[in-house]
Amino acid sequence: MVQEQEIIPLYDEPHLIKGIRNNMLTKNLVWEVDGEILIAKWDIIVEVYGNDSACGELRALYKITHLHVMPNRIPKMKVSYATQVLCYSMASTIKLVGFTEIRDTQNFGNKLSDTWALCTL
Repeated sequence: MVQEQEIIPLYDEPHLIKGIRNNMLTKNLVWEVDGEILIAKWDIIVEVYGNDSACGELRALYKITHLHVMPNRIPKMKVSYATQVLCYSMASTIKLVGFTEIRDTQNFGNKLSDTWALCTL
Protein backbone atom coordinates (compact mmCIF):
# COMPACT_ATOMS: atom_id res chain seq x y z
CA MET A 1 0.00 0.00 0.00
CA VAL A 2 1.24 3.43 -0.93
CA GLN A 3 -0.83 6.35 0.32
CA GLU A 4 -3.83 4.05 0.84
CA GLN A 5 -3.52 2.67 -2.72
CA GLU A 6 -2.84 -1.01 -3.33
CA ILE A 7 0.17 -1.59 -5.58
CA ILE A 8 -0.02 -4.64 -7.84
CA PRO A 9 3.34 -5.58 -9.38
CA LEU A 10 3.22 -6.75 -12.98
CA TYR A 11 6.04 -8.90 -14.28
CA ASP A 12 7.38 -9.17 -17.79
CA GLU A 13 7.47 -12.99 -18.02
CA PRO A 14 9.66 -13.34 -21.12
CA HIS A 15 12.35 -11.10 -19.68
CA LEU A 16 12.14 -12.83 -16.30
CA ILE A 17 12.86 -16.13 -18.05
CA LYS A 18 15.78 -14.53 -19.91
CA GLY A 19 17.12 -13.17 -16.62
CA ILE A 20 16.79 -16.58 -14.96
CA ARG A 21 18.64 -18.20 -17.87
CA ASN A 22 21.41 -15.58 -17.74
CA ASN A 23 21.84 -16.14 -14.00
CA MET A 24 21.83 -19.93 -14.39
CA LEU A 25 24.80 -19.62 -16.76
CA THR A 26 27.02 -18.58 -13.86
CA LYS A 27 25.17 -19.79 -10.76
CA ASN A 28 23.06 -22.72 -9.67
CA LEU A 29 19.41 -21.95 -9.01
CA VAL A 30 18.54 -22.93 -5.45
CA TRP A 31 15.01 -22.91 -4.00
CA GLU A 32 12.97 -24.67 -1.35
CA VAL A 33 9.72 -26.61 -1.75
CA ASP A 34 8.03 -28.19 1.26
CA GLY A 35 11.24 -28.03 3.28
CA GLU A 36 13.34 -29.69 0.56
CA ILE A 37 16.22 -27.74 -0.99
CA LEU A 38 16.24 -28.07 -4.79
CA ILE A 39 19.07 -27.09 -7.14
CA ALA A 40 18.87 -26.55 -10.92
CA LYS A 41 22.17 -26.46 -12.84
CA TRP A 42 22.93 -25.16 -16.32
CA ASP A 43 25.60 -27.86 -16.66
CA ILE A 44 22.80 -30.44 -16.73
CA ILE A 45 21.15 -28.66 -19.66
CA VAL A 46 24.48 -28.61 -21.54
CA GLU A 47 25.02 -32.32 -20.82
CA VAL A 48 21.52 -33.30 -21.94
CA TYR A 49 21.90 -31.20 -25.10
CA GLY A 50 25.22 -32.92 -25.87
CA ASN A 51 23.71 -36.37 -25.43
CA ASP A 52 20.67 -35.44 -27.51
CA SER A 53 22.82 -33.96 -30.30
CA ALA A 54 24.60 -37.30 -30.67
CA CYS A 55 21.28 -39.00 -31.54
CA GLY A 56 21.14 -37.62 -35.08
CA GLU A 57 17.65 -37.94 -36.57
CA LEU A 58 16.23 -39.29 -33.31
CA ARG A 59 16.80 -36.06 -31.39
CA ALA A 60 14.16 -35.06 -28.87
CA LEU A 61 15.44 -31.47 -28.76
CA TYR A 62 15.67 -30.93 -32.51
CA LYS A 63 14.95 -27.18 -32.20
CA ILE A 64 17.72 -26.61 -29.64
CA THR A 65 21.15 -25.62 -30.99
CA HIS A 66 24.51 -24.76 -29.48
CA LEU A 67 23.35 -21.12 -29.54
CA HIS A 68 20.71 -22.08 -26.97
CA VAL A 69 22.97 -23.84 -24.46
CA MET A 70 26.69 -23.03 -24.82
CA PRO A 71 27.35 -20.12 -22.44
CA ASN A 72 29.93 -18.40 -24.66
CA ARG A 73 27.65 -18.62 -27.75
CA ILE A 74 24.23 -17.64 -26.33
CA PRO A 75 22.85 -14.31 -27.56
CA LYS A 76 22.16 -13.05 -24.02
CA MET A 77 19.55 -10.50 -25.11
CA LYS A 78 17.40 -12.92 -27.15
CA VAL A 79 14.32 -13.91 -25.16
CA SER A 80 13.41 -16.63 -27.65
CA TYR A 81 16.60 -18.60 -26.95
CA ALA A 82 15.83 -18.59 -23.22
CA THR A 83 12.19 -19.64 -23.59
CA GLN A 84 13.05 -22.38 -26.08
CA VAL A 85 15.67 -23.98 -23.85
CA LEU A 86 13.78 -23.60 -20.54
CA CYS A 87 10.76 -25.44 -21.86
CA TYR A 88 8.72 -28.57 -21.35
CA SER A 89 10.65 -30.44 -24.07
CA MET A 90 13.94 -29.87 -22.25
CA ALA A 91 12.38 -30.88 -18.92
CA SER A 92 10.94 -34.03 -20.49
CA THR A 93 14.27 -34.96 -22.06
CA ILE A 94 16.04 -34.43 -18.74
CA LYS A 95 13.47 -36.71 -17.12
CA LEU A 96 13.95 -39.29 -19.87
CA VAL A 97 17.68 -39.44 -19.12
CA GLY A 98 16.67 -40.30 -15.57
CA PHE A 99 19.68 -39.34 -13.48
CA THR A 100 18.55 -38.55 -9.95
CA GLU A 101 20.96 -35.62 -9.60
CA ILE A 102 19.21 -33.81 -12.47
CA ARG A 103 15.68 -34.16 -11.08
CA ASP A 104 15.68 -30.62 -9.67
CA THR A 105 16.66 -29.07 -13.02
CA GLN A 106 13.90 -31.07 -14.73
CA ASN A 107 11.33 -30.01 -12.10
CA PHE A 108 12.38 -26.38 -12.52
CA GLY A 109 11.94 -26.64 -16.31
CA ASN A 110 8.44 -28.04 -15.86
CA LYS A 111 7.42 -25.25 -13.46
CA LEU A 112 8.86 -22.57 -15.72
CA SER A 113 7.05 -24.05 -18.74
CA ASP A 114 3.77 -24.11 -16.81
CA THR A 115 4.25 -20.46 -15.83
CA TRP A 116 5.09 -19.50 -19.42
CA ALA A 117 2.00 -21.30 -20.73
CA LEU A 118 -0.24 -19.45 -18.28
CA CYS A 119 1.25 -16.09 -19.20
CA THR A 120 0.85 -16.59 -22.93
CA LEU A 121 -2.84 -17.61 -22.91
